[in-house]
Amino acid sequence: MLKVLIIGKGYWGSILSEKLQQLIGTSNVNIVGSEFDPSTDDLNIYHTIIVASSTDSHISVIHKIIKSGYSGTILCEKPVDTCPGKVSKILHDNRCTLYVSDVWVYHNVIVELCARNYTSNDTVTIVTEHPSDIKDMLYNLTYHDIYIILNILDVRCESSFKITSVNITANRCTMRFNVSDVTVEFIYKLNSVKNKYILLSTDGKSSIHNLNYNADHDSVTLMLQNIIHGNFDLKYNNKIACETSNILNQLSLKL
Repeated sequence: MLKVLIIGKGYWGSILSEKLQQLIGTSNVNIVGSEFDPSTDDLNIYHTIIVASSTDSHISVIHKIIKSGYSGTILCEKPVDTCPGKVSKILHDNRCTLYVSDVWVYHNVIVELCARNYTSNDTVTIVTEHPSDIKDMLYNLTYHDIYIILNILDVRCESSFKITSVNITANRCTMRFNVSDVTVEFIYKLNSVKNKYILLSTDGKSSIHNLNYNADHDSVTLMLQNIIHGNFDLKYNNKIACETSNILNQLSLKL
């Protein structure tokens, strides 16, 4: 039976633990804090280790796992680190299989939008309403939106992702890009209620695509199922993670 270790007992770690217990049984899921000592346990009893600790501890926890001699799959919550160089280096470390969380890719709406063809006349706008401070959004919210766009538009080179403008006020931030000749916007609004949707303008027609939680198509559970059963494209995931990190770094210089 598959066994999974979750490192991180916070909000996200608790959600992942609940989903995994439903998938593989309570006895096969272990959850510990980020202060865990890999030398006290044989980590290779776990098929998958999930790093869901605080963002600033991700890369140090991954290094601990690698140094322990672990040979299974590591699933890390985004971002691996805020330094693009560190992200690239650890993703190219062939001692481990490191997959970076991209949960929105498994959302049924994103799957549907990935199947479309886009032209230079199209506009794709991702709108996020969130209680987080606008200044804290970059690695909390924008990371997701970048890899969503990279997947939807099937972008294979970060040079195709050009930042055109960034405008910030007290309760709103608008980012505009040219991505493979398609106009892309990220709009963030300060709101006590979380909400996320995509506005699509294609062939002169507009449509709204809701990205809120869908119990009938649970993207978190789908991602976990694919990870623990090895149904993923590691090379593509790592490429997207590196490109997302590089684009975020460029954006941070404009904020």
